Amino acid sequence: MALANALRVLSSHSSACSSSSSSLSSSRKKKASIATKHSSSRLGRSVIASCSSSSSSSSSSPESTNRSPRRRKKGREPLRAILEPCVLEPRSMDEDDDNGETEKITKKTIKRTMTSKDREDDNRSAATIVETDFLVIGSGIAGLSYALEAAEHGKVAVVTKSVAHEASTAYAQGGISAVISHLDTIDEHVNDTVVAGDYLCDEKAVRALCADGKSAIEKLVEIGTRFTKAEELEEKNKEKEKEEEQNIQTGAYQGLHLCREGGHGKPRIVHCDDMTGKEVERALVEATRKHPNVTFYEHHACVDLMTSSSSSSNTERRCVGAVAVSSGGKNDDDSHQEEASKIVRFYASTTLLACGGAGQLFPSTTNPVVCTGDGIGMAARANVVCENLEFVQFHPTALYADNDSSKSPAKKLDENENAFLITEAVRGHGGELWTHFERGERFMPNYDIRNELAPRDVVARAIHAEMRKNNSPCVYLDITKKDAEDVAKNFPGIYKELKKRNLDMTKQRIPVRPAAHYLCGGVKTNIDGETSLSGLFACGEVACTGVHGANRLASNSLLEGVVFARRAVKTATRKSKESLKQLLEDEFEDIVDEDDYLKCNYDVFNSSRKTKSNKRRGQMVKKDFLSGDAFAQSLRKEVQLSMWRACGIVRRTEDMRETLVKFKALQRLIDDEEEEAALLNSGNDDGTVTLALVEAKNLLAVGTLVLRSALKRKESRGLHYVVEYPDRVEGERVSTVLAPIENDDDDETRSNISSRSAIKMEGEEEEELFVVEQNKVVARGPR
Repeated sequence: MALANALRVLSSHSSACSSSSSSLSSSRKKKASIATKHSSSRLGRSVIASCSSSSSSSSSSPESTNRSPRRRKKGREPLRAILEPCVLEPRSMDEDDDNGETEKITKKTIKRTMTSKDREDDNRSAATIVETDFLVIGSGIAGLSYALEAAEHGKVAVVTKSVAHEASTAYAQGGISAVISHLDTIDEHVNDTVVAGDYLCDEKAVRALCADGKSAIEKLVEIGTRFTKAEELEEKNKEKEKEEEQNIQTGAYQGLHLCREGGHGKPRIVHCDDMTGKEVERALVEATRKHPNVTFYEHHACVDLMTSSSSSSNTERRCVGAVAVSSGGKNDDDSHQEEASKIVRFYASTTLLACGGAGQLFPSTTNPVVCTGDGIGMAARANVVCENLEFVQFHPTALYADNDSSKSPAKKLDENENAFLITEAVRGHGGELWTHFERGERFMPNYDIRNELAPRDVVARAIHAEMRKNNSPCVYLDITKKDAEDVAKNFPGIYKELKKRNLDMTKQRIPVRPAAHYLCGGVKTNIDGETSLSGLFACGEVACTGVHGANRLASNSLLEGVVFARRAVKTATRKSKESLKQLLEDEFEDIVDEDDYLKCNYDVFNSSRKTKSNKRRGQMVKKDFLSGDAFAQSLRKEVQLSMWRACGIVRRTEDMRETLVKFKALQRLIDDEEEEAALLNSGNDDGTVTLALVEAKNLLAVGTLVLRSALKRKESRGLHYVVEYPDRVEGERVSTVLAPIENDDDDETRSNISSRSAIKMEGEEEEELFVVEQNKVVARGPR
């Protein structure tokens, strides 16, 4: 019943959000006033908390069923299951709980004493505790590259939400860019990257990426990655040229075939036909599974980071692991997880976020269903600094399929399928973009002198403009002028996929349109993968190393995953000389009585509060964690449609402001619905939290951060194009940093985003701001 009520309120609120800007402004002030009364946090409010009503620091009895669903009684704490950080802050003192029993907490031992009545009422089993040296959240190219290197220095736990191979890496088609040919140089790769990034890239990070490209490829070959070789293509195409001529034409190096993609001045893309990611993921999973120090935890959804700081020893706050929910299911190796959902707490001396981006923020995306912004959500809730989240890359050529042949010649294979990517290499091979399926006009020469090989942001906006001009759902990619046999052999994966959809790419144009593809911003790191939270590293799409700037250069993402993962391992092992046992013995020598609640920031260390009743601490995990959730599905769809309208390829300030107001109202609605659901289910032995709800709330939180970042930038640069500010502004050529919030002002008319970093990474010196000069590589200055 609570979910049904929520859906009705959700629907009514969506209509209300179309009101005038004056009424929205008035509503914002009122809601901000209400939210401020209910906000407190021991660590200072996180960025996520600023976008929603935070929990009250005091408890009260669950009364007043007639209150407004958008307003809680003063002093009532919303039973937030996910959007709170796990915080463990030990102290040395005695504290009386509500039942008159004494809870002894010392520096060496932490125990939480419960009455027999509490135990009987809770009717729950103990959470599983896993201790490891290195915790890796995610199983794509970044996470597994890190795991392989770290396994040489200690035990590694790889936690992944689905099966190990289900990551964005497996869906990457084009390849990996690297300077390995004698015809290419590192400086040229650096320049191409900075130009594509619209001069917002961090030159230090870019140079580190390009310089390590060759060694990254060699490492992947070493573990068994089977890249396409020049002689294989020569045999396939029945060519008889000499080896020297083949090297000049394709840039072949030591037998590897290199191709060229948009934005690259030279052929430098190492690939495996047109399914590079799938082959790389296969090799990494197999190599990692064989290592005796690596353990996979598949079907484990991480919901929050755990942090700790010892006030008695004045040590810095650090990440000590993460809490996850095991959901059951079949693993890659055909073994099975237990079916009942269970809390698993992973304690580690070093934690790596490598769980991908947030492509599911939009209704059409090339990303797999697991990409719901979980890593950014967890980091932000733990007050970790994020950066450049406004730069969402839309791949210009995702297949447009429809079962109505009048709309698209390519049919759908599944009603809920993600967009199938047509790699940029097709355009690099000579593909052209046309307005219509037959005849029409080739339009890219009207937009850029580089034609179809212009950077992705340029091509995506050109396609968007043509679609609007012709009132068409797509444009068309034409490769039919090339030899049919050559096309089929160079792009076997795409050729076979399109044939399944009744389309022959050697004879027919391919219907394409932009789809959400990559998040250039993320959790802010230095060039060694360190975040603003000690003990926490981030690599891959979840991170913002500064490499991509305002737009990612094609095929740089897989390279980034390998290069910065390897750098992170070196730093992590150097800084984690103590074992996990040594690290934690001063704070958690004895961990007892863990529970199956997702609300894991239970503060047994804060002397200013009384211990709460366990039923007031959080919502329980549903036994069938993967069960359907109508409310979560509706919330997810609402977020996706709203983000496409307000924060798509072309953006308008007023649309973004209205959507931000809507998202904050949705967050308050969720808080109230969770509270009511917890009260209604207080007597049941099953919970209400599902994986679908966890993901939907993360999407809502990350969407809020993206909107805040986009509203801060008063210019158009790279992937961020806003109608009111159509030009680049040199004064705006700085990173957008979402720093931890230190005040309770929740007025959405104000931005808690700074143009400079609120932290300074260890070992990272400030660089002077470079001036943009024609034909010179520039950096964005201090981060």
